[in-house]
Order: sequence, then structure tokens, then C-alpha cells
Amino acid sequence: MENNETGLISLRRFRAEMDIVPSTAYRWIQRGWLDKTINIGGRPYLTIETIRRFKERASRGEFAGANNPPLQKRIP
Repeated sequence: MENNETGLISLRRFRAEMDIVPSTAYRWIQRGWLDKTINIGGRPYLTIETIRRFKERASRGEFAGANNPPLQKRIP
């Protein structure tokens, strides 16, 4: 993500650059992984600082969870 003059990135652009769907972005906000958005003219924006902090935390593994794949059923 490149720095811009306003210091804001639209949530839509953030989602596109992260290749995530809208529900994932909102889930991350609900979980507190991303700060709340700033509403300008009815459109959500994130600050560049918010995105920087999110990426730092992600790189440290703060959001990592256990990988529990489903068990395969054994055929008798």
C-alpha cells in the first residue's frame, strides 16, 4: 500500500489489495484486529497507520490460530 496525501485508504481498496471479501474485512474489524473505519460521505476508510499496525501484528503471528482440519471418516 502506497502512502497518499490524505493518509486514508478506502476499505474497498484495502480489501482488493489484501484479496479478501467484504465479510472478512468486517469480521477483522469486529474482532479488533483492524481499527474501526472512518465514515466519509457514507464510505468507510482506514488510516494508513491502522493498516501498518495490522500488518505488523499479522507478521508477528498475533492472529494465528490452530489449524484443525476435519477428520476423515474411515470406511469399514
